[in-house]
Parts: sequence; structure tokens; C-alpha cells
Amino acid sequence: MIQHFNRFFQFYLLLLIWSLSSIYFGSIASVVVGASLLLLWKKQRITELFLGFIFILILSDNISEVFTFAKSFKNIYILLLFFILVIDREKFIPYSSFHKGFIPFILVAFIALMYAGNFNVSLMKTFSYFLLIMIVPNYLRRAYKEEGLNIIKDMVYFLFVVLLACIMVAYLFNKFSFIDMRLRGLFGNPNGLGIFLFLVFVFFFIVNKIWPDLFQRKEKFILYILLFYTLFLTNSRTAILSIFILLLFTRLYRLSPYLGFLVLVVAGVGIELIFMNMVKIVQAVGLDEYFRLHTLEEGSGRFVAWNFAWFKIQDFFFIGGSFGNDEYIMRQNYAFLTQLGHQGGVHNSYLTLWFDVGLVGIVLYFVNFFKIFLKAAQNFKYAFPVLFSVLFCITYESWLAGSLNPFTIILFSSLTLLNDYDFFTVQNLSPENDFVEKNKLIPAT
Repeated sequence: MIQHFNRFFQFYLLLLIWSLSSIYFGSIASVVVGASLLLLWKKQRITELFLGFIFILILSDNISEVFTFAKSFKNIYILLLFFILVIDREKFIPYSSFHKGFIPFILVAFIALMYAGNFNVSLMKTFSYFLLIMIVPNYLRRAYKEEGLNIIKDMVYFLFVVLLACIMVAYLFNKFSFIDMRLRGLFGNPNGLGIFLFLVFVFFFIVNKIWPDLFQRKEKFILYILLFYTLFLTNSRTAILSIFILLLFTRLYRLSPYLGFLVLVVAGVGIELIFMNMVKIVQAVGLDEYFRLHTLEEGSGRFVAWNFAWFKIQDFFFIGGSFGNDEYIMRQNYAFLTQLGHQGGVHNSYLTLWFDVGLVGIVLYFVNFFKIFLKAAQNFKYAFPVLFSVLFCITYESWLAGSLNPFTIILFSSLTLLNDYDFFTVQNLSPENDFVEKNKLIPAT
């Protein structure tokens, strides 16, 4: 951990400069960040370029006006990363095959542009989703070729530094960091931080299972304490239950994959019964206040959004109205939905994707999604527990339908490790990278 901070001290200082320039100089921050990225590219700092993109996506999720620049600059950032991927293409060879399975889905998304309510916005969102699918696996693969397991450790440390920053901001700027006594830190709302925590947990979980000796036991203990303490402060029901599902099915799959699958089927059949009695269950265990029982009874407006979304989806049933269609429709009916007790989006990735790319698109998307986990399960026996937890998480939020958010990029990073399992565990490291040799890190089989 100390070695990481010694090597990345200048990078974290750079991120602080980005933040301060946005706070004190507004849109001028775009110039500062842009110049920094060109310098990082010149020095071929691929890891820092990738992690910097995640940081900008986090700032773009923040609702504060001081970080407004990030909402527009993230579009420039992803184009720069793709430009580097094209210009320096020889350095990225061998390319990842991750994107190939998503090509049919992307083609349907482009066809859906014919029905876009706001063509320019939909085109940008569609193109950015394609770019993210290309950028994430190829940047991770190149960084791994050049730095070996250092890239895995550095990314984990970076994600936890973000969590630490959220807590530090909470103590320094209490009013800014909390909403209704729930921590949101650097994110737009507590649920956003909760989703991020869940996805960080998933990434860390996969890393620890593939490379059990990558982190020392003391390091794991400290990082998990930080994660769960932050999770407690967010009071995110979705994140807590998603992590619980992952841990539960991990335990069951450790005993028997067949037992795990059987429990999944039973849970799928009984899920409606569970939610119908959720209020009574929470009352029985005495967690009324922590789980915000009054909003649980109302469904936080989600049922209103889901019913309305399903009604409107009938107009875009097979092809969809292109990316951003859900936002376009929901905003048009904002006043009506507010009267029914809902403010916000669809809050369900399945319905949102159906809105955007139709039945054809969503089927193509999840067919490939499941293929990634089926392939991963051949080597990684906890692939399905990860799948189950992710499927549960996206039931209550729409983040998977977006590309330029701080969530999808973390999930795609996890999927890259699973999809390119052979590359990341068998690939020979460069002779000058003696990190693995010194620490005797042998991938788990």
C-alpha cells in the first residue's frame, strides 16, 4: 500500500488539482484536465489515464455546481481514450475480444436512433456505450502487459482511496456530504455511492479469488473495514442486499454448485412473496429505522415508475427509442409522475434498456452477458454468485443502461477479468516487471 502511494503521489496530487481548479475556476478546469491528459499520454501513463477517467465520471455524478465541467468533459475524455487506442494500436495488441459479443446489441442501438426523441443526445449515448466496451478491456490488458499485477493492485487501491475521500469529505463538509443523514460523499446521492460500493466489493471479491495472495491479510482487513463502514453510512438497501446475495451464494456454491442453483430457483419463485412481506420482515428483526421503513412501504416511488415505464414501453416494444429514450419520456411526464409520488428515472436497468433498445436489443445484450459468466464459470467457480448479485442490483437502478457513469465502467472492469481470465492469469509478464516474482504471486486455479 505504501509503495502504491509513493508511485502514485503525483497522480493523486494531479486529481486534487483537477478538483480545486473546478471548484475555484469553473470551466477553466477543462483546460487544466485536458493539458494533464496530453502529458500523461506523452509519458504513456496508461494506468493513470484509465483511473483518471473513473475519477472524472465520479465528479460528473456529483450534483454540486462546482463540478459541472465534468459532465461535459467526460465526453471529450472518452473520445481521447479511444483516439489513443487507435493511434497507439500496436501497443494494445493483442486486442480483447470482449466487444465482439456486444456488436449485435450495438447495431440494434444504432438502428433505434430512427425513433429517437432527441437524436443528438441518443447518438452521443449510443456511441459512448460502444467506446466504453472497447476502451475498458483494452486499456486493462495493455496496462497488465506493461505492469503485470501492479495494475490490479493499483486499481483496487485507487477505488478504496475514493471511498476514503468520501469519508474525509464527510467530516470536513458535513452538510455537503449527507442527504437525510445518509452519506453520499463525492457522489450525487447515497444510492449512487451504495452502487459504487457494491461494484467495488465485486471487483475486490473477484481479484481476491483469482489472486488470493495478491493482498496481505492485514491489507484485506483494513480495506474491508473501510468498505463496510462506508456502506453503513450510506444506508443503501440495494447495495447491502446485493452484497449479502453475493456472500450467500458464494457460501452455497462452495458447498455445492447444485445447491446454489437450487436455492436460486427457489429464491426466484419466492421473491414476490418475500417483497410482499418485506415490511413485516424488517419489523421482526428490529431494523425499522435503519432501513427507512416508511419509504420501504411506499416502494420509494419505484413501483410508480415501473408501471408507467411498462405502459410507455409498448410504443417502443421491439426496437426501442434509442439510448436516452427513458429520460426523454420520463421528463415529458415529470409533473404527472410527481403527483403520483415519483421523482426521477425508471430505476430499473431492464426496463430502461427495453425503453432504449427494445426487446430485441435487451435479449441480445443479456444473451452475451450470460455468455461471459458461462465462459468464466469454467475457471472461476464463483462466477454465478457474482451474476446473481449484479442481476439483483440492476433491478432497482438504471445505471447499466448508461456508459458515462462511475458504475458501468467498474462492472466492465470486473467482466474483463472474467472474460479474459486466461490472459490475466497465464499471460507472461515482461522481464523487467519482477513484482510477481518478488511476491511469489501465483494465480488461483
